[in-house]
Amino acid sequence: MDEMLERAAAMVAAADTVIMAEYREGFFPRQLEVVGYRADNLNTVWMKVRAEGASAVKLRRGVRAGLCMRRGDDSIILTGRVVGARASMAKERPVVSGRSYCTLRFIPERASVWIDRRAAHYDLRSHE
Repeated sequence: MDEMLERAAAMVAAADTVIMAEYREGFFPRQLEVVGYRADNLNTVWMKVRAEGASAVKLRRGVRAGLCMRRGDDSIILTGRVVGARASMAKERPVVSGRSYCTLRFIPERASVWIDRRAAHYDLRSHE
């Protein structure tokens, strides 16, 4: 793993700001409120988003999404798939609990990294 990818993984684990947008063919991207997250590396990000009714059902079925994570002047944009977490998975990786929240597992496929005024782009599927 190269240095920028290692620094990106560290940043993802300790970001100051996390924004998620789901996107579907034929629709505008829709931002979702991320109320908590946990990431140990660039392979999986567990998060809790505010989702009511129909939105929660759609999210649990899986959507394409993007995450923008920032720490200071550095940022990383991840794009990939979101899948709803099974109850057993959610218990293993608790983030936040509540009726109007949905626990999601984000599986990044690509990353665009901006750290210390240097940019890099990665296909994470080839780094597994």
